[in-house]
Amino acid sequence: MSERVMLIVWKWLSFRDKHPLITPEYLQNKGFDSAAWNIAQTENQLFDTFSVVEERPDGSRPSISPTARVVRTCINNKIGDTQNACFFFLEQLIEHFKNDNNQVFVFLHRSNGFSNHEVQAVLQVCKADKCFLFGGSRDYIYRNLLDDDGNFYSQSGPPLQLVANENEKQVYQIYFERVWAYYQHEFYTKIFELKQDLLSYFYARFPGDESWTNQELQRYLKQSKLLHLRVHSFMNDTSHCLESEEKQQLSQYGRENHKSYEFDDCFVNLAQKNKLEKEYETISKLLSNLFHEKSDFQKARPLRDWLRQIENGFANLLGALKQAS
Repeated sequence: MSERVMLIVWKWLSFRDKHPLITPEYLQNKGFDSAAWNIAQTENQLFDTFSVVEERPDGSRPSISPTARVVRTCINNKIGDTQNACFFFLEQLIEHFKNDNNQVFVFLHRSNGFSNHEVQAVLQVCKADKCFLFGGSRDYIYRNLLDDDGNFYSQSGPPLQLVANENEKQVYQIYFERVWAYYQHEFYTKIFELKQDLLSYFYARFPGDESWTNQELQRYLKQSKLLHLRVHSFMNDTSHCLESEEKQQLSQYGRENHKSYEFDDCFVNLAQKNKLEKEYETISKLLSNLFHEKSDFQKARPLRDWLRQIENGFANLLGALKQAS
């Protein structure tokens, strides 16, 4: 297996104690030139690297595995702007670590000015293997590798749980592996859970041959606010199905349940492969026709027929995801 690199753009508290926050003003003052800067020379100034070590905090050692690294940096980007100095610096940093013999997962903190627009650029321009948005203490990476305050996660005992040694710049492998494995399959997991919850919610009505229009489907789905928001977040973002207030509600549900429900980075990652993009757009369009209130699709059909069509659409996408992984 190739080397694995986890590059995390966050509010790193211990890093910020000794290193600057990267802003357009800071880079301008330092005379940043994306064509001339040697990123390697800024290590331990604008970013640092932690080795993933086999030894566990209790001194035991698991079996040998491929080398891995965690890279930290603090960047305040201007959301939606991939033509500014901060994003050029991020591009160079990713390209510094990315090569033909490794995998690079990039994590962008939403509150630092990152959105799916930047995710797309990271995937297409920098050729990162995957790129995730996180924030609000609701994503899996929290409480497994990061805490809520800007540090590697530690839990006061008993027993004491430490996931990293800051002095030695080491991350313990058992925790790195847990997070890497989750994000390797995160999109599959989130889509599968949405499919199961959506179908279970409607099948609970024992539909039989009762015919429903999409307006009736919409009214019933709205009775479950969280499921309604998740379905609309899943739809291709170009449909703009969620208002800002609704996105905030979805984030709040995530904070309450310690879970990420957003799909804002999902489509962008899947769209890098034609088969996945096609299957995602097929099921997304179907859900939009059925559940988006601005839809003019009004044909009545037995509810079980609608649900069978939804199930097939999800199954095709999940099957394509399995083949691609």
